[in-house]
Amino acid sequence: MRRFALALVIALISAIVLISGCALSEAQAKEKIRKDLVGKQIEYYGIAGNKLVFEVNEENIISITQITAGSDGSAGGKPAEQGKPGEPMWQASVGSGKQPMWNLYYDSQGNFVSQKQLFVT
Repeated sequence: MRRFALALVIALISAIVLISGCALSEAQAKEKIRKDLVGKQIEYYGIAGNKLVFEVNEENIISITQITAGSDGSAGGKPAEQGKPGEPMWQASVGSGKQPMWNLYYDSQGNFVSQKQLFVT
């Protein structure tokens, strides 16, 4: 009986640790996203069709905000690449100065999902 009770307690504690370890806090998610962004190279094409590269540095990160995926699962990119409707996501705006040039989308765990260019070339 003691072994069973001990095994049950251990199983419950393990389950609690696993469940609590799955969700990232806001600070943890933002830090994970920030680490992914710094050094990320975003390719785009200029007016003449020339391939250009924008490399994100700390100063280019304008904001990282939590958003909710829309009813079609979209959050700025292709709906098929987004989360489930109503699911929390993260939007990171990057650009030059205070002007956002791209929105990059991350799932609730801080994993990159997609990006959207906010300007026309």
